[in-house]
This record gives sequence, structure tokens and C-alpha cells, in this order.
Amino acid sequence: MTHSLQFLQGLRILHVTNRVSRESWLEKVLLEVPELKLQFREVQGSFDGMKALQTQAFDFILVSIRPVEQSLDFIDGCRTGGVTAPMMILGRKKDSNLLTQCCERGGNGVISLEGTTVSDLLWKILLAVREHRNSEQNIELRGRLQQEALRKSKENEVFIERQRKMLAESAAPTLNGLTPYLENQYLELLKNCIPMTLENYADLAAPFVRELLAKKITAAELFTMHLNALETILRSPGRKSPHHLMNRASLLLNRLTISLLNHYQQSEISHSPATPLAFDFSDIATDCDLL
Repeated sequence: MTHSLQFLQGLRILHVTNRVSRESWLEKVLLEVPELKLQFREVQGSFDGMKALQTQAFDFILVSIRPVEQSLDFIDGCRTGGVTAPMMILGRKKDSNLLTQCCERGGNGVISLEGTTVSDLLWKILLAVREHRNSEQNIELRGRLQQEALRKSKENEVFIERQRKMLAESAAPTLNGLTPYLENQYLELLKNCIPMTLENYADLAAPFVRELLAKKITAAELFTMHLNALETILRSPGRKSPHHLMNRASLLLNRLTISLLNHYQQSEISHSPATPLAFDFSDIATDCDLL
């Protein structure tokens, strides 16, 4: 037996057929590979097949009820009842239209004994079982990713809310300098800076800093713009790495804030009533590290 067929070791197989004999020919065939240990059960008719599936778990189901329409009805009934294990029709001869009918009813294919060796039979079973397990793993992975995305989304909402609360507790900004045009500019700047390296931030940020200075934007107003833009991007579909986005956004905010404060200090405006509010951004960095 090849190494790949070891995948079938311990496989639980159910055979639903018309008549159960004392010595199952199918079980005998499957046991021709001595080192392959399978769990095989054979039952007669659709009723016993359904009963077996309700009382025991199987990894693979072969159906050979005659006439073949009854096999198709059995597969259809199993799928309606929530049975997800791979199911294939086992027939003596090839039927050109049977595969289509089987798949349309929820089956996984047809095995024709005509011209099929024991090795062929085992490989067809293996491929069906492997495909089913891969599909289940993909579904499980998608579920975990969706849960992780929901968790990240909740964390992002909490982060934004905490920053807005901090802003409200630190000051009562009038936000007179904020305009939709300026906020859109900041949003586009943030979007452009996210994929860039730190060295390229200065070239993009410099024109925006000049505009902030011209409009006498305070630190509180800058921080408000930042939170609005960050919230917009975090809510956009397809956002793959909120952690990366948060770090990049913090770098941009820190650069802009330092530029503003340096300019106001140099121009000796920092002690006037219009003094921009300085914030301790250590909390922001701490929050970003948690995401």
C-alpha cells in the first residue's frame, strides 16, 4: 500500500444496498489490502441506511440500491437531513447520465465496477474523503477568520471611542477650523501614507502641514480629524491588517503634531489664547500596541 492510502486508515465506510449477505463481497474486496484497516458496515435499503446514519458516524457512504432512482432519492434524503459525509453511487456498469444526476442530488460521484481495480476503488474513495475534509477545514477556517475580523472590528471601535473620550476630557475644542475639505485632505493623506515607508512621509506631509498652519489648526482639531479619518478607513471593506494601519496612522499623527508644535513654539504663539492643545500621545501608542 502506498503512503498516500494511509489516509484511509481507520476509515468508517457504510454500504447501503438492496440485499445484505452473510459475507459482503465489498468488504472482502476492501480487505484485500491487508495493512489497510477499515471499519465496514453494510445495511439493506434506505430505511436501515438512514437509521445507521442516525446512530453512528461514517466517513464515507457507498450506495448501490436498485433501481438507481432509489439510490438518488436516498442521497437526496440524506442531504436534506443534514448528512455531510461524501456519498457515491456504486454501480456495475457505466451510465452516461448517472454522474450528472448524482451530483445534482448532492452526491460526490459514481464508481463503476466495470474495469475498476481494488486500487482504483480505494483511490476514488480517498479523493472523495480528502476533498470533503479539505472543504470542512476551509469552512472552519473561514469561520475563524470571520470571528477574528469581528473581534478586531470591536477592538477598533473601542479604541476610537477611548480616544474620543480622552479628547473630550483633555479639552473642549471648538473645532472652528475644521472643514469638510480639510478633513477629506487628511483622509487622502492617511490613505497614501499607509503603504509608504517612514522616509516618504515628510514629502507628503509637508504641504498639508503648511495648510494646517495657514488655518491655525489646533492639536485638538488635528486629533479630531485623525480619529474621523481613521474610523472611516477601519470601516472600509477589505481592510486586512488593522494593526498595521493603526501603527502607520500613529506615525503620521505624531509627525504632524510635532511639526505643528515646533512651528508654534518657534513663532512664540504657544502662550497665546489660541495655543494649540498638546496631548500626551503615549496612551495612543499603548492602545495601538494592543491591536
